[in-house]
Amino acid sequence: MIANMTRGGGARGVLNYVFGPGRLGVAGRAELVGGTMAGWDARSLAREFGVLRTLRPDIVNPVKHVSFALPDGESLALEQALETGADLAARMGWTTWCLVKHSDKHNEDWHLVASRIRDDGTVAREVAFDVRIAEEVCRAAEQRYGLRQVKSPERTAAGKAKPKRDELPQTPIPTVSRPGRWSRRSTTTWKLR
Repeated sequence: MIANMTRGGGARGVLNYVFGPGRLGVAGRAELVGGTMAGWDARSLAREFGVLRTLRPDIVNPVKHVSFALPDGESLALEQALETGADLAARMGWTTWCLVKHSDKHNEDWHLVASRIRDDGTVAREVAFDVRIAEEVCRAAEQRYGLRQVKSPERTAAGKAKPKRDELPQTPIPTVSRPGRWSRRSTTTWKLR
Protein backbone atom coordinates (compact mmCIF):
# COMPACT_ATOMS: atom_id res chain seq x y z
CA MET A 1 0.00 0.00 0.00
CA ILE A 2 1.35 3.41 -0.96
CA ALA A 3 0.32 6.60 0.85
CA ASN A 4 0.43 10.13 -0.54
CA MET A 5 -0.30 13.12 1.69
CA THR A 6 -1.15 16.71 0.75
CA ARG A 7 -2.48 19.69 2.67
CA GLY A 8 -4.65 22.61 1.71
CA GLY A 9 -6.48 25.70 2.81
CA GLY A 10 -10.01 24.49 2.19
CA ALA A 11 -11.93 21.27 2.03
CA ARG A 12 -14.28 22.01 -0.86
CA GLY A 13 -11.67 21.52 -3.60
CA VAL A 14 -10.39 18.18 -2.34
CA LEU A 15 -13.91 16.95 -1.61
CA ASN A 16 -15.02 17.89 -5.13
CA TYR A 17 -12.08 15.85 -6.44
CA VAL A 18 -12.74 12.89 -4.16
CA PHE A 19 -16.49 12.77 -4.95
CA GLY A 20 -16.18 13.91 -8.58
CA PRO A 21 -16.06 11.84 -11.77
CA GLY A 22 -12.25 11.95 -12.03
CA ARG A 23 -10.11 12.08 -15.15
CA LEU A 24 -11.82 9.04 -16.64
CA GLY A 25 -15.24 10.66 -16.26
CA VAL A 26 -16.70 7.76 -14.29
CA ALA A 27 -19.80 8.93 -12.45
CA GLY A 28 -20.47 7.26 -9.11
CA ARG A 29 -16.88 6.10 -8.61
CA ALA A 30 -16.76 7.38 -5.02
CA GLU A 31 -18.34 5.71 -2.02
CA LEU A 32 -18.31 7.34 1.42
CA VAL A 33 -17.21 4.56 3.73
CA GLY A 34 -17.18 6.26 7.11
CA GLY A 35 -15.32 8.47 9.50
CA THR A 36 -16.32 10.87 12.25
CA MET A 37 -18.42 13.28 10.18
CA ALA A 38 -22.18 13.42 9.66
CA GLY A 39 -22.16 14.59 6.02
CA TRP A 40 -22.84 12.29 3.06
CA ASP A 41 -21.59 14.27 0.03
CA ALA A 42 -19.01 16.91 -0.89
CA ARG A 43 -21.26 19.86 -0.07
CA SER A 44 -22.41 18.71 3.38
CA LEU A 45 -18.92 17.58 4.37
CA ALA A 46 -17.46 20.91 3.20
CA ARG A 47 -20.00 22.70 5.41
CA GLU A 48 -18.77 20.72 8.42
CA PHE A 49 -15.15 21.53 7.60
CA GLY A 50 -16.18 25.19 7.22
CA VAL A 51 -17.66 25.26 10.71
CA LEU A 52 -14.38 23.98 12.13
CA ARG A 53 -12.48 26.56 10.10
CA THR A 54 -14.46 29.38 11.76
CA LEU A 55 -13.12 28.21 15.13
CA ARG A 56 -9.54 28.92 14.01
CA PRO A 57 -9.36 31.23 10.98
CA ASP A 58 -5.66 31.84 11.72
CA ILE A 59 -4.66 28.33 10.60
CA VAL A 60 -3.34 28.51 7.03
CA ASN A 61 -3.59 24.86 5.88
CA PRO A 62 -6.14 23.09 8.07
CA VAL A 63 -7.10 20.27 5.66
CA LYS A 64 -5.14 17.05 5.04
CA HIS A 65 -5.76 14.64 2.17
CA VAL A 66 -4.22 11.18 2.32
CA SER A 67 -4.66 8.76 -0.55
CA PHE A 68 -3.87 5.07 -0.16
CA ALA A 69 -3.28 3.00 -3.30
CA LEU A 70 -3.21 -0.78 -3.18
CA PRO A 71 -1.29 -2.95 -5.67
CA ASP A 72 -3.18 -4.57 -8.54
CA GLY A 73 -5.30 -7.52 -7.49
CA GLU A 74 -5.43 -6.63 -3.78
CA SER A 75 -8.26 -5.09 -1.83
CA LEU A 76 -9.33 -4.21 1.68
CA ALA A 77 -12.69 -4.89 3.27
CA LEU A 78 -14.56 -1.78 4.39
CA GLU A 79 -13.87 -2.55 8.06
CA GLN A 80 -10.15 -3.01 7.36
CA ALA A 81 -9.95 0.31 5.49
CA LEU A 82 -11.85 2.08 8.27
CA GLU A 83 -9.49 0.62 10.87
CA THR A 84 -6.47 1.77 8.84
CA GLY A 85 -7.94 5.27 8.44
CA ALA A 86 -8.81 5.49 12.14
CA ASP A 87 -5.28 4.36 13.03
CA LEU A 88 -3.73 7.11 10.90
CA ALA A 89 -6.16 9.76 12.21
CA ALA A 90 -5.39 8.80 15.83
CA ARG A 91 -1.63 8.88 15.26
CA MET A 92 -1.85 12.30 13.60
CA GLY A 93 -4.23 13.74 16.22
CA TRP A 94 -7.15 14.30 13.81
CA THR A 95 -10.63 14.00 15.29
CA THR A 96 -12.67 15.04 12.23
CA TRP A 97 -12.19 12.94 9.10
CA CYS A 98 -13.97 10.95 6.40
CA LEU A 99 -12.89 7.97 4.28
CA VAL A 100 -13.91 7.52 0.64
CA LYS A 101 -13.32 4.52 -1.65
CA HIS A 102 -12.67 4.96 -5.37
CA SER A 103 -13.60 2.15 -7.74
CA ASP A 104 -12.81 3.59 -11.17
CA LYS A 105 -9.37 2.06 -11.76
CA HIS A 106 -7.94 -1.43 -11.90
CA ASN A 107 -6.37 -0.97 -8.48
CA GLU A 108 -8.22 0.02 -5.34
CA ASP A 109 -7.59 3.40 -3.74
CA TRP A 110 -8.91 5.11 -0.64
CA HIS A 111 -9.00 8.80 0.28
CA LEU A 112 -8.96 10.15 3.82
CA VAL A 113 -9.82 13.86 4.17
CA ALA A 114 -9.21 15.29 7.63
CA SER A 115 -9.22 18.58 9.50
CA ARG A 116 -6.33 19.57 11.74
CA ILE A 117 -8.77 21.75 13.69
CA ARG A 118 -10.51 19.76 16.41
CA ASP A 119 -14.08 20.28 17.70
CA ASP A 120 -12.84 22.20 20.75
CA GLY A 121 -10.77 24.64 18.65
CA THR A 122 -7.38 23.12 19.38
CA VAL A 123 -5.17 22.24 16.44
CA ALA A 124 -3.37 18.98 15.71
CA ARG A 125 0.19 20.07 15.28
CA GLU A 126 1.85 19.85 11.89
CA VAL A 127 4.17 16.87 12.11
CA ALA A 128 7.50 17.39 10.35
CA PHE A 129 7.63 13.96 8.76
CA ASP A 130 3.94 13.06 8.62
CA VAL A 131 4.47 11.00 5.47
CA ARG A 132 6.64 8.64 7.51
CA ILE A 133 3.76 8.09 9.93
CA ALA A 134 1.46 7.31 6.99
CA GLU A 135 4.04 4.84 5.65
CA GLU A 136 4.27 3.15 9.07
CA VAL A 137 0.47 2.80 9.15
CA CYS A 138 0.58 1.29 5.65
CA ARG A 139 3.30 -1.22 6.62
CA ALA A 140 1.30 -2.23 9.71
CA ALA A 141 -1.88 -2.69 7.62
CA GLU A 142 0.03 -4.79 5.09
CA GLN A 143 1.22 -7.12 7.83
CA ARG A 144 -2.13 -7.20 9.67
CA TYR A 145 -4.22 -7.99 6.56
CA GLY A 146 -1.73 -10.13 4.62
CA LEU A 147 -1.21 -7.65 1.78
CA ARG A 148 1.85 -7.52 -0.45
CA GLN A 149 4.72 -5.82 1.41
CA VAL A 150 5.76 -2.54 -0.21
CA LYS A 151 9.11 -1.11 0.80
CA SER A 152 9.07 2.47 2.10
CA PRO A 153 11.40 4.74 0.15
CA GLU A 154 14.78 5.52 1.67
CA ARG A 155 14.98 9.11 2.81
CA THR A 156 17.65 11.77 3.04
CA ALA A 157 18.29 13.78 6.20
CA ALA A 158 15.85 16.43 4.92
CA GLY A 159 13.05 13.85 4.72
CA LYS A 160 12.92 13.73 0.92
CA ALA A 161 12.91 10.36 -0.84
CA LYS A 162 16.33 9.49 -2.24
CA PRO A 163 16.38 9.25 -6.05
CA LYS A 164 16.62 5.77 -7.54
CA ARG A 165 19.65 4.79 -9.60
CA ASP A 166 17.77 5.16 -12.88
CA GLU A 167 16.51 8.62 -11.83
CA LEU A 168 20.03 10.03 -11.53
CA PRO A 169 21.48 11.87 -14.52
CA GLN A 170 23.41 9.46 -16.75
CA THR A 171 25.24 11.94 -18.96
CA PRO A 172 28.59 13.24 -17.75
CA ILE A 173 28.85 16.90 -16.94
CA PRO A 174 30.51 18.64 -19.89
CA THR A 175 33.81 20.35 -19.22
CA VAL A 176 34.24 23.91 -20.32
CA SER A 177 37.42 24.61 -22.22
CA ARG A 178 39.09 27.97 -21.83
CA PRO A 179 38.06 30.24 -24.65
CA GLY A 180 40.65 31.98 -26.79
CA ARG A 181 41.91 35.37 -25.68
CA TRP A 182 41.05 38.47 -27.56
CA SER A 183 43.63 41.16 -27.97
CA ARG A 184 43.37 44.60 -29.41
CA ARG A 185 45.92 45.27 -32.16
CA SER A 186 44.73 48.71 -33.03
CA THR A 187 41.87 50.97 -32.17
CA THR A 188 39.51 49.37 -34.71
CA THR A 189 40.56 45.71 -35.09
CA TRP A 190 40.31 42.77 -32.74
CA LYS A 191 42.23 39.53 -33.23
CA LEU A 192 41.93 36.06 -31.66
CA ARG A 193 45.35 34.84 -30.43
